[in-house]
Amino acid sequence: MKSHLLCKLSYGNIFLNLLGWFFLIVITFGIAAPFFGFWMVKYILNHTEIVEGGVQE
Repeated sequence: MKSHLLCKLSYGNIFLNLLGWFFLIVITFGIAAPFFGFWMVKYILNHTEIVEGGVQE
């Protein structure tokens, strides 16, 4: 049986989170920058599902 990944992110959520991280990085003078990469990977993985068979909507 075939399976595929389905990401359920919206552009609005991504934009607001990126804007928040941008301000956090500016306020902390770059200290938050290394944590941004880890957060982004975790955020995408938490909003991704494995779908087996047909497309789930």
